[in-house]
Amino acid sequence: MVFGPEKSGDGDDTSVQLVPATEVDFAKLHSLLAHAFSNTHESAPKIPSVCEIEAKYHTPHGTSYVALREEHGEYVAANGALHTPLRGPHGSYEAWMSCDTATRTSHRGRGLFLACINAIRSGLPNRPVFFGFPNLASTKGFEKIGWQTKEILPIWASWVGVGKSDEKDPSTFTHSLPERPTNQHLYLDKTLAYLDWRYPQSSPAYSRLSDSKPGASYFIITRQLFLSGRLTTLILEHLYETPLGFAQGLRAVRRFGRTQGSAIVATSPQPHEIAQLVRRGFIQVPARFNPRPVRLMGQGLGEESEELWQSSWIVSLGDWDAL
Repeated sequence: MVFGPEKSGDGDDTSVQLVPATEVDFAKLHSLLAHAFSNTHESAPKIPSVCEIEAKYHTPHGTSYVALREEHGEYVAANGALHTPLRGPHGSYEAWMSCDTATRTSHRGRGLFLACINAIRSGLPNRPVFFGFPNLASTKGFEKIGWQTKEILPIWASWVGVGKSDEKDPSTFTHSLPERPTNQHLYLDKTLAYLDWRYPQSSPAYSRLSDSKPGASYFIITRQLFLSGRLTTLILEHLYETPLGFAQGLRAVRRFGRTQGSAIVATSPQPHEIAQLVRRGFIQVPARFNPRPVRLMGQGLGEESEELWQSSWIVSLGDWDAL
């Protein structure tokens, strides 16, 4: 599908193509992303490989889409949309996450950013929730199409500390996930298939910690990154059934962090988890020390989906596809 005006005489227009991921040249997309994000903060995750980007677009929920502008054999602008349904108290709901929003420096100022975003909005089926975690430079552009900021994820951190390292092999994990208490909240539908897609076990970037002990079960996914010059263990996912499971999971992360040489453990908690974090020495990181705030923005593209967007969400650091 082609969106935008017809080509003018000199070929300078803002028409873009919306194509399924099966038709994307991921080597060209990787080249665009590497160019667009070459000057990002040193703490930012590295640009994934061509194969990793391609795998990201093949979600457990079917194919995804990319809005593209191609000129002279290279991609000059793009915006992706991953099919990521939401789960709530009454079932599953349609949602798509914006990602890989990029324009080559030489082509900025031509309206390609908005052309790509609007192509996605117009092409998604069933008028779903459309959301993402844009960087500061993209925030204004998304606001122009009606996106609202739902929250900026708070970051809480603690020193790893010292002690005996006796955690199990992080490559092992249970095949039944504990349920996070949800009440009336919405959250990304994190089945085992989702977790295996989002955090491939073949990737050395992620580690899994789990325990299936009744009443104290937990399932955690972590990643090591340098933040403010210190190796940090980030908790990307923390599923549990009880407060005891939450506490046991934190202990496991501290032990694992020590084995990896981390100085700090960091997470983005839900409000009901903060009291436990405070008792265990965590403090909230001031915004000025966070080089890349994780800002959840979005909108509903229809009346029902807008009502879902306005609902209360449970969000984790791992919901941002770049981590």
